[in-house]
Amino acid sequence: NQQVKQLVLIDEPARTTNPEEGKAIVCGILDFFIQHNVQSLITTHYSIGIPCRKLRVKGFTENRNNEKITVANINSFIDYSLEETAEKEVPHEALKIAEIIGVNETILERIKKYIE
Repeated sequence: NQQVKQLVLIDEPARTTNPEEGKAIVCGILDFFIQHNVQSLITTHYSIGIPCRKLRVKGFTENRNNEKITVANINSFIDYSLEETAEKEVPHEALKIAEIIGVNETILERIKKYIE
């Protein structure tokens, strides 16, 4: 009885559905893969509490020489390399990006109310 090895790669499953159902879909897929010992790599923006190896993009780097971050150069301040994490929550950096790129302060205050 020969065991077949499988590697499944899925990029952003359920990305166009609502967040609750999207997270449930990703968790269901992950549960199935774990139960059936399927090697997989799944990218997602959903916070997944299922125990598995998790990697994340490092994110913002320290401000180099107090250089001003702008829309034109913001990508040079983001480290896209991966690091292992034990966190169950995905990073929350959208508000920080909105502040950096100069979103209106009144809008930022309203956004903060919904985040809290």
